[in-house]
Amino acid sequence: MTTKLPFSNEPLRRESAAAQQSGDLFGPGGALAAGGPDERRFFAEQPARESNLAKAASTRAAMQPEAHYLGHRERLRSRFRDGGETALADYEILELLLFRLIPRRDTKPIAKALISRFGTLGGVLGAPPALLQEVKGIGESVALDLKLIANVAQRMLKSELREKQLLSSWSSVIDY
Repeated sequence: MTTKLPFSNEPLRRESAAAQQSGDLFGPGGALAAGGPDERRFFAEQPARESNLAKAASTRAAMQPEAHYLGHRERLRSRFRDGGETALADYEILELLLFRLIPRRDTKPIAKALISRFGTLGGVLGAPPALLQEVKGIGESVALDLKLIANVAQRMLKSELREKQLLSSWSSVIDY
């Protein structure tokens, strides 16, 4: 009775007594060692082929320009870091604040809507929380955080004024 190797039409050679005892088909006395086909290569790793879908996606990505909003937050931070507050418009400073308050959304349209509604950065920070919440994208926590920032700024200004001499009359102005 002749047995055939899997995936091959060649007959299986009988093992020698030494190979039968050791159980090694590929060793020096093994049945497949001397000139028989080596089936191990069949199961060797095949080089990975890029699917047509992956090729199309990579080609499409290479053809499209990079989206303008990628890296926007870092570019805005670096402009502020390098140029200070004069390098940014009011809506951009507000946008920098909103980055922290609304971490996973595009904050530029929200900042522009706030400036459009309240006129200036000071108008936004001075607006009541209920009016701030009427702007799409501003919830209760963001409105309260904006009010907190406004209160911190007011206290900072008050503390600076306390250390200054008060000029409440013409004589105090002349004496100054």
